[in-house]
This record gives sequence, C-alpha cells and structure tokens, in this order.
Amino acid sequence: MSISPEDAQKKLEVVAVFVLVNENGDFYEISKGDMVVIPLYLQASNAKSQLDQLLKSQKGLKGRIQAFSLNLFYKKAEELRKAVELKGKKLETPIVIPEADMTKATEILKAEGVPEDKIKSGLRAPIFFAEPMITAKTPSGDRQVFFVGFNQLQQGIEALPADKRGSVKARAADLQVVLDLITATKEDKYAFMATEDYIKLREEYLKSQIKPQGKPKK
Repeated sequence: MSISPEDAQKKLEVVAVFVLVNENGDFYEISKGDMVVIPLYLQASNAKSQLDQLLKSQKGLKGRIQAFSLNLFYKKAEELRKAVELKGKKLETPIVIPEADMTKATEILKAEGVPEDKIKSGLRAPIFFAEPMITAKTPSGDRQVFFVGFNQLQQGIEALPADKRGSVKARAADLQVVLDLITATKEDKYAFMATEDYIKLREEYLKSQIKPQGKPKK
C-alpha cells in the first residue's frame, strides 16, 4: 500500500514557513488580476525584510510575521482557496526561495541535462538530496532524507564518514516531484530534514511550556 498524499504532506511539518499577517491575524493578500497571492517565506529574515518594506510603504499599517509548519499552512490554504474561488478568483501560495538555493538547484539540473525551459517552468520550490541518499534517525525510525536548503544538504554530506563523502552526488528536484515520489513508494522510507527555523521555533515553544518551580518551603 502506497503512502497517501495526506501522509506525504504531513512530512512537511518540520519545514517552517513565514507569512505576513495584519493586526487581526489575517493573511496579507496581493491581488494580481483574478489571482490572490499569499507568499510563503522559508526564512524568517526574508519575511521580516518584506514586512519592513510593507510597513514603510503604507504608513499606519500594522502587521507581523506568523510562523506555520508547511503542512499546516497547506491545510489552511485549502479553506482559504474555497473562499477565494467563491469570489471568482484563484489562490496562489508561492514559496519564496533564497536566491542562492534556486541558483544551485538550477546548476545541478542543467548539469544533469534538464532543458532550461523545463527548469524554468517546473522548478518552483527546490528540494535537495544526496545520491546515494543520506539516512537519518527520525521519531518514526531511520529514513532517507530530503533537504530544503543546499547548505543543509552540505552539512549532511559533511557529517558522513570521510571515506563516503567523495562518492556522494548532490541532486535537486521540485517539491511536488518529491511528494509524488513519496506517494508512489509503497514503503514509508522518506522524510524531510527539519529546517533551522523550525528547530528554533520548536525550542522556543518547549521553553515556553516549562513552568518555573516555586521556592522550596523552609
């Protein structure tokens, strides 16, 4: 039995994304004709830069950054998509990729012989992996892992035994291609490596749940 699309998408819970919202927590929407666009930022720093620009350009505007795990955002986006379609419009939620990662993914695919027009039309959210794939321990057991950033892949390769690093090749594919691969596989053997921002958010959340102990009674 293959992995369901829902279970494949759930694996994205360790990928943090950041969205601009107003003071009421509603997403900032960009209207482009019949399209409603809500950008997702993989890096909190990029989201903050965009928020700063927005607040400077519109005096009196109040807003903040809201963090989501990518799979949770996709669930919310489905609800919003229905509301947008009732207005006769379409919803787009592009992931804003760091330029260095997009450039590196393009270089890798070109070196593999993928035509430039196919890269431009098919590469929207690059995911990196090693060949042979790197195995890591996860709460669900050992899994072959995909990386959201190229630097993250490099760290994974550098963590390998020295005698294995030289035979490892960096690969890249679009996120949707990776999800399709996961759902086409009968065995649950893949996972995404948690992003740095997700780890930071998780640590901050865990710290907030620790209640200070009272002073011992004399």
